[in-house]
Amino acid sequence: MHKLYIAGDSYASLDPDNVGNTWSEILSNLLNLELKNIAVCGSSNESIALQLSYINTLVTENDYVIVFLTDHLRKLLCIDPDQEMVDHPFTYYKWFNKQIKPDFIKFNKPILESSIIYSADDKRRHYFKEFHNIYFQHTMDTYILLGAITELAKKTSNYIVCSGGFGNLRYDNVKINCSVQTLLLLNDSNFYDLNVVQLDILSQGNEYINHLDNIAHQKVARLLYKKLLAS
Repeated sequence: MHKLYIAGDSYASLDPDNVGNTWSEILSNLLNLELKNIAVCGSSNESIALQLSYINTLVTENDYVIVFLTDHLRKLLCIDPDQEMVDHPFTYYKWFNKQIKPDFIKFNKPILESSIIYSADDKRRHYFKEFHNIYFQHTMDTYILLGAITELAKKTSNYIVCSGGFGNLRYDNVKINCSVQTLLLLNDSNFYDLNVVQLDILSQGNEYINHLDNIAHQKVARLLYKKLLAS
C-alpha cells in the first residue's frame, strides 16, 4: 500500500484525543493511502526540514508527501550538545508530549527541540533576546528547506508544500513579504498557498483540533485532495 507522509507543525499534526478527525487522516482515506504523519506541534522550519529529511529516507516514487511550513519565531536547539548522534538527527527530536509517536521510527534520547519566542523559558529566552533575528532566521529557513525539498524532488514528484506560516510574520510591527513558491523554487503542481490566515478563517466552530474545527479539517482535506488530483 502506498503511503502519505506529512511533515509540519501543529496545523499538520495528529491529536491522540481526536483520532480520525484531522485533515491528514481524512485525506489519507480519500486517497486510500497509508498515513505516516510525523508533524510535531511547535516545530520550527528547521525541525520541519529534519522531518522531511527523515521522510526522504523512506519515501518511494509512488508515495505522496505534504509539508506545512511555519513562521520564523521558532528555533531548533540542541539541549545536550555533548550527546553523540549516530542515527538520523530527527530520531533525537523531542516530541510534543501529547503527540502520537509513529511506530515506524525508533527514537533515541531526545536532545533536539524547537523553542518558540513566545513561550521560551529563562534559558531559551536568553537566546531569543541576544541572538535571534527574524530576518536571518527567514534566510536560514529558506535555504535549509530548499535543500530538503530538492532532495525530496529526486525521490518523488507527488508532493505539495503549503505556505503555512512562512513569511506571514508580524512581531514588533515587522512583516516579511516573500513569495514562498519563488524562494523554494516550487512548480505550480508542488505548491499550495494555503497559509495560517486562510486556515484560521476556515474555522468558525467552538471545538478545535490543532487550531482547526472539524469542518475546517474536512475542508482542508478536500482542498488538498483536489490539488493532488489536478497535479
